[in-house]
Amino acid sequence: MRSRVVALGFACMSPFAATNAQSADSALADVRTGFTAQRTIRAATASFQVRFSAIGMTAAEAHRRLAFRADTVRRALERTGVTADSILSTSLYWWWPERIQVTTKPKFEEVPGRGLIQRMDTTRYAGGWSVSPRPDSIFTANEIFDVHAGAPARVGPAFDALLAVGVREISNLRFQADLHDVERLRLELLREASVKATEQAAVIAEASGMRLARTVYVGTEQPNRGADYYSLLSATEASGYSGEVATRVTAPTVNVTMTVYGYWKMTPKR
Repeated sequence: MRSRVVALGFACMSPFAATNAQSADSALADVRTGFTAQRTIRAATASFQVRFSAIGMTAAEAHRRLAFRADTVRRALERTGVTADSILSTSLYWWWPERIQVTTKPKFEEVPGRGLIQRMDTTRYAGGWSVSPRPDSIFTANEIFDVHAGAPARVGPAFDALLAVGVREISNLRFQADLHDVERLRLELLREASVKATEQAAVIAEASGMRLARTVYVGTEQPNRGADYYSLLSATEASGYSGEVATRVTAPTVNVTMTVYGYWKMTPKR
């Protein structure tokens, strides 16, 4: 039978040697730097919300008219290139108090030979009677579409199409960058910020007649500053203007910022 010999190696350091090394390291001067790298990328997608309503003498009539108007809005958006599955009705996943509104006002009727007169109701009770205006109820059905237009260039034509069919309430215009592009750029910025922070530390050490001895920390959190994380920061802003022919919306840029902090020990040049 063959035998196999396994050799185990151990590295030991006396407590006195470790203490002396730590004391020598703590006696070294240190340098701390930070660098922020930033790039801007164009927005890849755009979305917005559209609100419209319809009025009826009953709730059923108001909803029926609202459905007809919703089809008109959908067809107008689809003609600009927005796909049908990108037009989402918010009533599918949440209900808001103003989905259906009821208002009352005095009721007027056209009477032949007498013109438009106000209808009154007479109420009799034990002590006499009273006259009050007859109420007339009006039902207003509201709808909100969340429109994912896709390319920002579609926003302007979509706005024109909505205005052409009488929709005036357009809000919550949002732009987003492609997540894959943001992640790729974030890694590039992380690499650049790390290199620049290290170069700054080396320049400071050389100007002080020293050199970098040991890297204590390099990361996106400030050393010894608690949990103040600085990683991906993004901001969006939109601007638009109306031309003589059609509405144009200027696609915004998305700022991607990465900050890296470093902490090094320095030793005298030899």
